[in-house]
Amino acid sequence: MAQKAALDDWDRLYLFYERASRAFYLHKRRAQALKHCATIKPVLRKLASQHKSSISVQTAAALFWHVRGDLNRAMRHRESEISLLRTCRRLSPHGLEHVLKLC
Repeated sequence: MAQKAALDDWDRLYLFYERASRAFYLHKRRAQALKHCATIKPVLRKLASQHKSSISVQTAAALFWHVRGDLNRAMRHRESEISLLRTCRRLSPHGLEHVLKLC
């Protein structure tokens, strides 16, 4: 039987976002989303300290704090995410869609 490859921190972050956003926004299951938050906290903290200007990190952090009920923190991360997207749009000669394909 083939062995599964270990997930790196970025894979864990993307998986968290997929699962938690589906549970929280689509199915309205906050308790399930909170379980995902508990598992991602150390990974999110590590990536945030190393990659503060990552759109993906800011997006996941906004969801993390929204699920946990801290709307002020969630809004700060959402504002940071929007600011990074505006910067990318301004700097990219091909437009924001091109930049997002690279993320």
